[in-house]
Amino acid sequence: METMISYCGLDCESCPIHRATLEQDPLSQQRMREEIARICRQQYAMELSLAEISDCDGCCSDSGRLFSGCAKCTIRACARDRKLTSCAYCPDYACSHLLELFRTDPAARTRLELLRKTSQ
Repeated sequence: METMISYCGLDCESCPIHRATLEQDPLSQQRMREEIARICRQQYAMELSLAEISDCDGCCSDSGRLFSGCAKCTIRACARDRKLTSCAYCPDYACSHLLELFRTDPAARTRLELLRKTSQ
């Protein structure tokens, strides 16, 4: 099975928001969303209500179910405007927005670099 990678190289399958979306047990899902709110508050200084931690099928999905943070993402907006399947294929790779993300998540860069190598 292919891994779900966001435009910017984040691994959607390991994302706690996506994993909470897939959780079938409502009580477990509630606990997962509470943990997500805690992490967002502590690590990113984001105050999110549980309602803001919505279902998400990944930023490349067209299902309409998208986390509020992903819906506001400038990298996602840019990739969609340019009709890219990944930022790895952008002629302006790696832009300042990606470089900023790579500082907090170097694995995203690794994933995009691998995509760039396999597409050549």
